[in-house]
Amino acid sequence: TWLPKGHTVGNDKLVTLPRATRVAVLPVGYQNGFGVGPDRGSGLWAALRRWWRGRKIYVQIGAQRAQVLGKVGAIDTLVDVTDLKCGTGDIARFEMDPLFARGLVKEFR
Repeated sequence: TWLPKGHTVGNDKLVTLPRATRVAVLPVGYQNGFGVGPDRGSGLWAALRRWWRGRKIYVQIGAQRAQVLGKVGAIDTLVDVTDLKCGTGDIARFEMDPLFARGLVKEFR
């Protein structure tokens, strides 16, 4: 779906699109384990590590990387595919901890 410049997307933290953007909605969210990891403690350093890991998250569609827009949702994830050649039915690969993956086909390499 193409969204115009200035449109906002996201569920928890809204992101304003700086240009006309082609957005893909992937049916994988944190309930499936995407963007979830073990709790690494509390305190300033733990908070900084969580912030650093969550800055930019990418998904691989085919052989191309696509950036996640905003935060990962509960049951879906919005991805910027403006500059990618992709279509409906293309395979998307997610980097996630296999201990937290639920409801997905797991492939280990």
